[in-house]
Amino acid sequence: STQSTWEMATDVGRLAELVSALNADFSPALHALGGEAACRLAHDAAALLNQLRFQESLAVADMLMQYAWEELHNGAWRDTPVAWRHAYAFGALVAAVAVWLEPEAALVGASSDSAERPGSRLNMLLERALAPLKTAAIPPHLRKALTFLDKALLLAGGGGTHDELFRQVLEHIHTKCLLPDTIQSLRLSELNALSTPPPPTATTRAADALRAPAACSTPPAQRLARVACPSIDAFRAQLWEPRRPAIVTGAMAHWPALTSRPWDNVSYLLRVAGERTVPVELGRTYLAEGWGQQLMTLREFILTHILSKPDDKVGYLAQHELFQQIPELRRDLCVPEYVVLGANPLEQITAWFGPAGTVSPLHTDPYDNLLAQVVGHKYVRLYDEKYNDVLCPHPSTHLLSNTSQIDLDNLDARDAPEFAATPYWEGVLGPGEMLFIPARMWHYVRSLSISFSVSFWWQ
Repeated sequence: STQSTWEMATDVGRLAELVSALNADFSPALHALGGEAACRLAHDAAALLNQLRFQESLAVADMLMQYAWEELHNGAWRDTPVAWRHAYAFGALVAAVAVWLEPEAALVGASSDSAERPGSRLNMLLERALAPLKTAAIPPHLRKALTFLDKALLLAGGGGTHDELFRQVLEHIHTKCLLPDTIQSLRLSELNALSTPPPPTATTRAADALRAPAACSTPPAQRLARVACPSIDAFRAQLWEPRRPAIVTGAMAHWPALTSRPWDNVSYLLRVAGERTVPVELGRTYLAEGWGQQLMTLREFILTHILSKPDDKVGYLAQHELFQQIPELRRDLCVPEYVVLGANPLEQITAWFGPAGTVSPLHTDPYDNLLAQVVGHKYVRLYDEKYNDVLCPHPSTHLLSNTSQIDLDNLDARDAPEFAATPYWEGVLGPGEMLFIPARMWHYVRSLSISFSVSFWWQ
C-alpha cells in the first residue's frame, strides 16, 4: 500500500537529509529587493541549525521572522513579493526544528562520537524526537514549535521552498499534540438547548421562532424551499440552472463530522485541533466599530468565546481555510457532489465557527456557494442580484464594494421604504442541512446559537 504521510515522517534518514539541506535558496530574489540583511540572517540561522546550536539558531531565526513580518505588513498584502513570504516561512521552519530538537540535545548530551560526526548526532536527536511521548501532558516546546509553523501557514501559505520538510515536521508535531482532553462529554448542542428556542415548526415563521432580526419580518418575505437530497440532475434542473436558492436536506448524513467524529463534541475538537493557531475576528460583524483580528489557539478560542461569554468582543473564526491548515478536520467532511456542475474546480472550502449573534452583513460573492451547517442554527436572508441598486452597495472603488450599506439589525423601514418593499427569501439552516446560494446573490447570515458551518465555493 501507499506509504502514509505519517510513515514518511518517521523516516529519520529522510528527515535528517531535509534538515541538512536547509538553505536560503530564495536569497537571489531577496537581494533584488534590497533584503541583503535578511539573506544573511537566513544563512546564519540554517548554518547554526546544522551545527546543532539550537538556541543560537532560534535567536537568529526569530530576528529573520521579525524582519520579514515588517515587510509583509508594509503596504497591501497582495502586493508583497513572494520572496518575503518565503523568508518568513524559512525562519519559522528553522525556529520550529530548533525548538523541537533542543530538549532532546539537552538529554543526550555531548559525546565523542557525535562530536566527530554531527550527522550521526542529528539522526540520534530525530530518533528521540520521533519516539512516542512518555507524558500525558503536551510539552511546552511542542506547543511553541506548532505555533511557529501555524503562523507560517497563515502568513506565507506553508514552507515556501522547503515545503516537504515543513509538512513532515508539522505532521509529526501535530500528531504529538493529539492527546485526550479533560472535557469528555460536553456537546455544543447541549449548550444550545439551554439558550436557544426550539426550531420552527411548519406553522411558525422562521424569523419569529428563532428571534431573527426585527427587519426580517416584513411582508415581502418568501420562505426558502426545502429540497430533500436531490440527485445531481434534479439539483441542476430545480436550483442551479434557474439560480434559485434553497435548503438541501439529507445530503450530509454520511459526514463523519455529524456521525463518527462529531464536531458537536467539544472534546473531539480540542483533541484534534486544540493546539493549532487560528485567526479570530473580534466583533459582531466586520462592519462593527473596533473590529479586528487576533491569532490564538483553537483551545483559547473555544474556552473564551464558545464556552463562555467575554465582556468585550464577540469572537468569530470566520471564512478561514481551516481544512487546508488542519487535514484531520478536512477528513471529517465530504465535498457535495453538486459542485461537479461547475465549469471550474472547487474554488475554496472555509470554516465559520462562533457563538450566537455573529453576523455576516448583507453582501454578495462571485462564486456559487453551498453553506453546510454542521452544528447549531443560522438565520439566512437572500435578495436577487437584480435589486443591486436598491440594496445600496458601497462604491465600486471601496474595499467593501460587495457589501450593502444597509444594516439589517439597525434598520427603520420608514427611512428606506423602497428597500422595505423589496422581496426576499428567508429561512433557518439547521444541522445536516446546506443552503445553495447562487453567485452574486445578496445574502445576510446570523448565528442563532453556537454554530459551525462550512462554505464550498465553486463556479
